[in-house]
Amino acid sequence: MKKIAVLLSGMPRNLDKVYKSHLNFFKKDGYEFDFFIHSWTDCWYKKQLKDNDETENDKDELISELSQIYKPKGIVVEDQQKNQTIIEDKKSLLNLCRLHETTNNKGKKICPLRYPLSTKDKTAGGLHFGQLYSLQSCCRLKYDYEEYHEFKYDYVIKSRLDLFYRDDIHDQFDEYINKIKPNQLLFKWMNIQCDGLLFCGDMHYIGNSEAIDKLCLDIYDYSLKRICREISGVESHRRSECGNFNIPHTPEAVIGERLLAKNMDAKLNMNFPNFFPYRHYHRDEQQDYSELYEKYRVEESGMWR
Repeated sequence: MKKIAVLLSGMPRNLDKVYKSHLNFFKKDGYEFDFFIHSWTDCWYKKQLKDNDETENDKDELISELSQIYKPKGIVVEDQQKNQTIIEDKKSLLNLCRLHETTNNKGKKICPLRYPLSTKDKTAGGLHFGQLYSLQSCCRLKYDYEEYHEFKYDYVIKSRLDLFYRDDIHDQFDEYINKIKPNQLLFKWMNIQCDGLLFCGDMHYIGNSEAIDKLCLDIYDYSLKRICREISGVESHRRSECGNFNIPHTPEAVIGERLLAKNMDAKLNMNFPNFFPYRHYHRDEQQDYSELYEKYRVEESGMWR
């Protein structure tokens, strides 16, 4: 029997609507699935969405609910706004910005960072601290469990707590697994810009344990180093001919650069699995996968997800 670790990270948005799709997808004869969870008590959406509700969960209640549903081998739940690591890292970056700030042609001081950064900004100016910190922490739970029990999972799937999976796809799972070569990662989508920047889908991907560790075990720390290089001018401010990016800090971009920097093997697997991030605007709709996906496609057409 193959053992598969499932990393569920991020905000538990609409958990009551999506968890059954998780339990159905991560259930297949011949495979044993173990869950590792890092989540936040606070939930919100990016400001571009019409659906911008904010919710706050009780920590103990959320841990209890997640534990009952997934029976995880490891679980950590935190308040993102009170996470001292993220708070102190934002302060350090602000101090570094002050050291390297420049003056525009009107004499106004400007931060060398593409995004404005403020310790009061819960999104950290588009730097995606919460997502990458949660992913790194989740991967660490899996790694520590393997170290303690002296084994390695055959495969690791990185997913999200708010994904809604299609429920009629189990006949493709064996083929999906068999496509994975040693130390290779499979992504739902990959996009190489004309300036060489690589973007990879960050919601769901799979590889063996060693490959996932190589990518994710220090991915938050790696993202901080990227930001520091941009602020200090070590990394030049590139403007893509394909778009308006300087040095993008989305998880898709961080993952892409990480793959290239470590010369990792990554392949595209577009047809499986099928999923989308479940939003609040889905809650009042008929809970049919095709209809919900179409709603998602229409609502967020043309937006980075």
